[in-house]
Amino acid sequence: MSKITGVVTRGKGEAEEANGALFDVSNVTLQSGERVIRASSVDFEAVTGWMAFSGNTSTGFRYAAYFQPETDGDAKILGIGVFPYIKSGGASDRMQVVSSVMTVEGTLQSRSGDATAGAHNFWGKFGADLSSATIASGARIAPFWSDIQVNNGDVSSEEVFHILCSAGGSGVRAVMRVESSALPHYFLETDKGLGSNMLDAQSGGAYKACNSNAQTGNILVDINGTTYAIPLMAAS
Repeated sequence: MSKITGVVTRGKGEAEEANGALFDVSNVTLQSGERVIRASSVDFEAVTGWMAFSGNTSTGFRYAAYFQPETDGDAKILGIGVFPYIKSGGASDRMQVVSSVMTVEGTLQSRSGDATAGAHNFWGKFGADLSSATIASGARIAPFWSDIQVNNGDVSSEEVFHILCSAGGSGVRAVMRVESSALPHYFLETDKGLGSNMLDAQSGGAYKACNSNAQTGNILVDINGTTYAIPLMAAS
């Protein structure tokens, strides 16, 4: 396959296509292991990395980038893979796979009843029409999967969390909101029984029964507009 170099421009007077592109490789059959674009061992020092795009769009629904990998076989579709890596001998105080910062200088409008409207840094959705699709028994669906694997040691006493929430400036209304036409059956489901870490077994457990100590506070929850209190008391 030949390399493409130089600057691509539209010819003077050339008509724009409704769904055209300055760089178009449509209807090209790739050989096994072949890619449309590949860059390897390209060191970079620019803050914007290997690619940088900026521009304005005025109206309508617009994706800054759009990918739609498909399979009509048994391929394992993994979407976009990004793998930051602190190499042996390296030292850094941060790693992030996706850095998404939204900023409003104009007006973020009311949702006006539209459940999909709003400012969301991440929207993960799974969809299926069971009149034609099949979800096999034993299959699993989870739009968000948080997984931590640290071998040959224990870091549980360090600041290791599956989810970290923070806010600067104004406070926020709640840590989480569950909004659904069909609420989940359970708030929490585990594959471990009582006596496993956070699932303290009351009988012979490390902590006292809830009536052993005086109530010292509450965690507040809002259920359909009504505030409820989950009582707190010293556990030991």
